[in-house]
Amino acid sequence: MKIVIYVLFVFGFALAAAQAVEGVSWSNLSTEEQRLLSRARERWDQLTPDQQQQMRAGAARWQHMTPEERVHVRDRWQRWQQLPPEQQADIRARYEQFRKLPPEEQARIRRSREWFMNLPPEQREQLRERWQGMTPEERGAVRERARALPPAQRERMRDQWRDAEPAERERMRQQFQQQQQQRAPQRP
Repeated sequence: MKIVIYVLFVFGFALAAAQAVEGVSWSNLSTEEQRLLSRARERWDQLTPDQQQQMRAGAARWQHMTPEERVHVRDRWQRWQQLPPEQQADIRARYEQFRKLPPEEQARIRRSREWFMNLPPEQREQLRERWQGMTPEERGAVRERARALPPAQRERMRDQWRDAEPAERERMRQQFQQQQQQRAPQRP
């Protein structure tokens, strides 16, 4: 009996591996997959097995979404389609860079984004304006200063900044700038 189960397991694994290499024909998709992927029917056989698998995974995710999540995804897809091709290419390239980062760095970036998104809209806009008003050199200096801090200190500063009133934030910003100027090498 164990041999039969083992043979079935190995056969099933080999079949799944073969499908991954060869792809899946349209007729072998479930009715629900065909319904969700109907726009790709004409070109399905030209897709690589990886592309087919990605589309099937997307269909599976869609099936498990709430109506609210589906509305959100549709809105994001429409915004994506309205972007110029150059901007889409830039976003894809940045996403590929992100995927190549170590998991710890990806987690740090996700935490920073979450922190930013949890700020009130007016504070997010103020930060955006300040960032966009900086020269590339100033932005680089801010990044380097932040990277030079120990992780615990960065988190502590982030927490203090998040909890501070606008006047206190301005005081903190000025204090930080003064400290950086004192540390910078003096120019003749």
